[in-house]
Amino acid sequence: MCVLHYMCGAYCKDRIKNDHIRESLGVTDIQEKMREHQQRWFGHAMRQEKMDLRRVVQEIRVEGKCGRGRP
Repeated sequence: MCVLHYMCGAYCKDRIKNDHIRESLGVTDIQEKMREHQQRWFGHAMRQEKMDLRRVVQEIRVEGKCGRGRP
C-alpha cells in the first residue's frame, strides 16, 4: 500500500483510507485477484484427463479415521 500512497502523492499522516486510494487508482483488492487465480487454476485442473496426477489427488478419498491426540 505504501507504493499506492506514493503514486497518489498522499502521506500516512494524511489519514486517507486504503479503499479510497485503491478506487482512485483503479486497483483491485488482492483477495479478489487471488480468487480469480484459484478459479482459473481449478478450471484448468478440471479439463485435465481423468488419470492426470492433479486430478487424481484432487478426487482422492481417504478411508478410516485419525486417532485422537498427538501421533
